[in-house]
Amino acid sequence: MRKQLVVIALCFVCANVFSQTFHFIKGPLGNVLSIFSDNNGNIYLGTEFGVYRSTDAGNSWARYTGNNTYQGTTTYAFTTLANGNLVAAAGQNGVKIFTGSAWVNRNYGLPYSGGFYSSIRAIARDSSGNLFAGGYTDYPTPGGVFICQDTTWVSANTGLPTLSVNALAVSPSGVVYCGTDSSGVYKYNGSSWISVNNNLSSTRIFVLRFDALGNLFAGTSAGCSVLKPGNSVWTNYTSGLPSNYQMLSLSLDPTNSGRIIAGLGHARNVVGSLLGKIYVSNDTGKTWSDAFPAVQTLSAKASFILNDGTMFAGAQGVFRSSDHGSSWQTINNGFKDALPINNLVMNSKGYLFYGSVDGVFRSTNDGTTWEMINSGLQRPQVSMVFVDSHDNVYVGVYVGHIMSTLSARVFRSTNDGTSWDTTTISPDDQICKMDEGPAGTLYCSHGFGGKEGLSQYPGSSLSKSTDYGVTWNDLPVKAGMGYGLAVNKRGHIFHGGETPNPYRSTDGGVTWDTNFVIPNSGNVILYMSPHDEVFTTSYGLNEIWYSDSVSNGKPFTNMISPTWPSYHSPACMAWGKNNRMYVGTRAAGATSGLYYTDPPYSANSTFTAVPNIPVSPFTLFWDNNGYLWMQGPGFVAKSDSILGNPKTVTGAGNEMVTPKEFSLSQNYPNPFNPSTQISYQLPVNGRVSLKVYDVIGREAATLADDVKAAGYYSATFDASKLSSGIYFARLQSGDKVQLKKMILMK
Repeated sequence: MRKQLVVIALCFVCANVFSQTFHFIKGPLGNVLSIFSDNNGNIYLGTEFGVYRSTDAGNSWARYTGNNTYQGTTTYAFTTLANGNLVAAAGQNGVKIFTGSAWVNRNYGLPYSGGFYSSIRAIARDSSGNLFAGGYTDYPTPGGVFICQDTTWVSANTGLPTLSVNALAVSPSGVVYCGTDSSGVYKYNGSSWISVNNNLSSTRIFVLRFDALGNLFAGTSAGCSVLKPGNSVWTNYTSGLPSNYQMLSLSLDPTNSGRIIAGLGHARNVVGSLLGKIYVSNDTGKTWSDAFPAVQTLSAKASFILNDGTMFAGAQGVFRSSDHGSSWQTINNGFKDALPINNLVMNSKGYLFYGSVDGVFRSTNDGTTWEMINSGLQRPQVSMVFVDSHDNVYVGVYVGHIMSTLSARVFRSTNDGTSWDTTTISPDDQICKMDEGPAGTLYCSHGFGGKEGLSQYPGSSLSKSTDYGVTWNDLPVKAGMGYGLAVNKRGHIFHGGETPNPYRSTDGGVTWDTNFVIPNSGNVILYMSPHDEVFTTSYGLNEIWYSDSVSNGKPFTNMISPTWPSYHSPACMAWGKNNRMYVGTRAAGATSGLYYTDPPYSANSTFTAVPNIPVSPFTLFWDNNGYLWMQGPGFVAKSDSILGNPKTVTGAGNEMVTPKEFSLSQNYPNPFNPSTQISYQLPVNGRVSLKVYDVIGREAATLADDVKAAGYYSATFDASKLSSGIYFARLQSGDKVQLKKMILMK
């Protein structure tokens, strides 16, 4: 029996034809962002989903929640109050203090906007008991340094040229220093910040640490720098360190003043190698060596050394060394966080791929084990993953909210993700979605108009490739952030984004029709069923608009029935056996996030919840055997039974069912000048002839004359060298023949 890692088993059999239970599969472990130990020897992990604690030197971990959950909260750093209570820098949730039974907010006075506080990345307590918080400027709130002397935070940014703070440290004499994201290191004189950047290796600071002698160590984007007491000039050490790595964490050994452990890798908004490293220095940072060559991780963002010299490092999971870094062991017992997942897809071999904020992962055994596959991938945050019909894998990556530059790129792999090469697609703020049309034509939506601060949509939001992603050309459509993209078997393109309504092109993207009427539209998301039915919805709205293949988008009908909860927003769609439509929702509360309805679709369609799914799927897709997969924030799930038809064509977003009949579609456009698309479908394998004749029976073009597998096809008839008049498309396979009349009008 195939072994799988199952964390939830759902036991429900749907009475309506198909058993619709799912089992949940755990991906790679989540990120450890900080490690800390209190005076009682307890060890704490700050993660993307809250806090874990170990009371047995890391042998086991449990969530540190008290009588409230404190989950889903990114935790960047820790300190303690004078009474020993733990204080956490909780990202855009502000600052939290553990009182012994529960986590409480200490956020009064912190900037608050759009439901978020300033993104607190660093926390420290000075010799007078004042708390200092370092905030990172992140949408939608500003950062900077804040001081809390009692219960209220006040800004203390005089002298700081930036409000993006990554690190805080207090010297043995009680002076507070801050490390910024772009302007170096500053010390606080009680009223303002003073620059201490003379000869600093880099002005991008990730971590600051003082030793007992008052030496200040800085982990920067260029290695390790040291500022000695009474000295105003930094000494920079890089000997033994790999190039193009950032020093994200460091910790000093209390048992040996010369020993330092450092975590290397990439950080937010950094372009560079996506491979984490753990390095050790035994001579106060002068020289370094790789302490854990066998580690397979992405970014070693956390490190800590206990009073007995035991070393801890955090990345995707937790590692421990009891012999000063000579050997390491993995200690993940009880650590349950999983990486957030983006765009789960599968190729024809059955390999799973998904993206995350730290690159791309692959599983070759149905999700039982995962491996990172970032060789050649130079940017961290993956916004899109796609597999085409030739098994090429594409990822769209970006570097967070950078307002002044276009940072997103598309990378392609032709060897199942073993290595990646960049493509020529236009740089943009974000890569949103890809789809494949007839004859392997690829389309990629992106987001020129999605950049903050732009009130108009100045550039193309969609690109096209006819050589499987080697080269791309921008198309003349401007939808802002291009959320929506769907291509039917005739090659007609539907594209949407921040504009009120979708766009449609029936000529390969040359011209676009925007005359659609969809009330309450915006942030347009688009899906295409296997039968060329078009579905559109918008983020935040509990509506789905439907158009059959004949209408082709005109008109759309609202098909939401009273059975649809008003607080659900459709997020993804897929079609299974008998064209049953599954819809994943961004749901509120613990209600189901997966629904289905059966055709015929109409304004009175009834949606039925699939029970016992307390999650919100963001992606639905079919594997090659017809199992339905779901993906959402931190989870992967697979149906326990076959709910869809086995694929006959791979690479598309939804299953491609075998046509039931021999058919030649009317060309589009018609009349045309000078080219038109001719689509046809074949229910069985066989020799096919598609030819064009003029009105007196002379052959004008041969568009197909070979053996083809059953499926859907499209061909372009270019009549630029022919004269105006009536032409006939003739499709033949075996004894079956169909004709369509076409009009060339120049």
